[in-house]
Amino acid sequence: MVPERIELRGRAFRLFVRRDEIAERVRALAEQLRHDYAGTEPVCLIVLKGAFVFAADLLRQLPLACTIETIRARSYGAAMVSSGTVHIEAPALELRGRDVLLIEDIVDTGLTLQELVRFLEAQQPASLRIVTLLAKPAAHHLGLPLAYIGLQIPPVFVVGYGMDYAEAGRNLPDIYAAEPIAEGQSGL
Repeated sequence: MVPERIELRGRAFRLFVRRDEIAERVRALAEQLRHDYAGTEPVCLIVLKGAFVFAADLLRQLPLACTIETIRARSYGAAMVSSGTVHIEAPALELRGRDVLLIEDIVDTGLTLQELVRFLEAQQPASLRIVTLLAKPAAHHLGLPLAYIGLQIPPVFVVGYGMDYAEAGRNLPDIYAAEPIAEGQSGL
């Protein structure tokens, strides 16, 4: 039985997207990718840490010859607010002239992802597209190449299926949304 409500690090979360709906969206995305990348050998870059669960499920359903790598873009460090500087840790991989598929778990404001796209475009790939399980409305105003979106969600904080709250909750098979904070409690 899937719990309707959980608590992580003193914060309450409610069930938001069930695992069967996630699996269906992943299957649909894999079908689109199989069609669009037929006959190619794309480089699939998984954005760490959050996208590893989504990427594993997605890539197992793609019968493509592809290169799989990870990339990390961080702007928070140990703080809960952005430092304003994005640090990118990328593999030593030749992207010039290659089709690149960036696999992301969630696109929130899109600002860190925007820096990551700039970095990758400087490598002169033949194409660069993003597949994300979740996207929030704010991300659509940045002109990011969000070619494949599993679900559009409202601006809520979510955990599970690779996404975390202070490094907790990544292992949950369902996605949970933070419940509103009662007056007098501290926020995220």
